[in-house]
This record gives sequence, structure tokens and C-alpha cells, in this order.
Amino acid sequence: MKTIEWKDEKVILIDQLKLPTELNYIECKNPNRIAKAIKTLEIRGAPAIGIAAAMALALTANNSKTKSKEELFKGTLGLLIANLNVFPIKGQPGELMSLRRAIKELEAGRALAIFPEGRRTPDGRLGEPMPGVGLLAAKTGVCIVPAFIEGSNRALPIDSKFIRLKKIKVYFGKVLWPQELSPGLNSQDFYQGIAARTMEEIGRLKPRAKNDEN
Repeated sequence: MKTIEWKDEKVILIDQLKLPTELNYIECKNPNRIAKAIKTLEIRGAPAIGIAAAMALALTANNSKTKSKEELFKGTLGLLIANLNVFPIKGQPGELMSLRRAIKELEAGRALAIFPEGRRTPDGRLGEPMPGVGLLAAKTGVCIVPAFIEGSNRALPIDSKFIRLKKIKVYFGKVLWPQELSPGLNSQDFYQGIAARTMEEIGRLKPRAKNDEN
């Protein structure tokens, strides 16, 4: 028996509070139960907690009727995700507030991971970027480190109800500075240009991932 595993659309984990005198299994049917297990140290250790959090997200997606991203940030699971420094970029009118927070984090010297496309693609192909990444870089003057995530579409396909045990690799590309891109455009075009340039660099990383597979 593994410390934690997915079985029959439930998460089964070993209650580490009972070890070593007793071997007890906890069955988690919803993300709130996983959050409780993490909070009470029924499961512990960075790798196990990371896996548990990922499985909690899968349970949320599995149990959700609307499949809304904002549902992930509600209740006990929302508190867990917030403690991992994750926050949603919402649609209007919440988008402006989310962008302001993102700018604040960057100006404080913190790193920010953002998905330029704003969504996953069903086949792993790169999609069209949204201007948000360009806006954030232009407003704060921070650099962009393009990254290509290989294998995530197999680990969690769009129509999948749970995470699959697939290898995921991350490739990092050439650092981009917004100041080096031509500012001779209006703001919206400039932001979109930075985003497009970012996706261009990400596209250059994809062949590296394919070569590593061969």
C-alpha cells in the first residue's frame, strides 16, 4: 500500500498519526477531507502533501458540476490553495483586482507563474496568448522566463476526472525583457506583442522536449 493513492475516484491515504503502532487508512471522497488530513498531520512530508493537494484539485474537478475555476478557491480547499500562494485571474469585474494584486506581488520582488494562454488545450498544442503576461511585464519592468511544460496534457487531460501518473518535464528558455521589445505601438498592441514573443520562445522549447523523448 502506498502512502497515498487514487482508487475508485477516491483518495486513500495512510493515517500517519497512528504509525508505527497501527496501520489505518483514511478514505477521502472530497477535497475538504484531504485539507483536514494535511492540517491535522494525518499526512505529512512535502512530497506527500504536494500529491495530496493535486489529488484534492482532481476531486474538486470530479465533483464539480460547473467546472468553474473559481470553485477551487472556495471553502477549506480554497484556504489550502491560498496558502500555496495561488490566486485566480477572474473575468470582469474581478480581473482588474487580480491584475493589481499580480503587479503588487511583482513589485515586491516575488516571482509569478502565469499561463499566457489562460487555458489548457485538449491536444497539448500551444494556443494563442492573452495580453495579460505582456501587461504585467510592461507595467513592472520585470523579465519573463518562458517555460514549456511537457506531459501535463497526458497527466490531466481536459476531459479527465482524475490525475494520471505521467511524467511531467519543465523546460526553461531565454529570458525576455519588455524594454528590449519595440515600444512603438499603442499599449494594447505592445502588451499583445510581448505575449506573442513569449509564446514564440515557448514554441522553441517544444522540440527540445520531443528530442528528450527519443
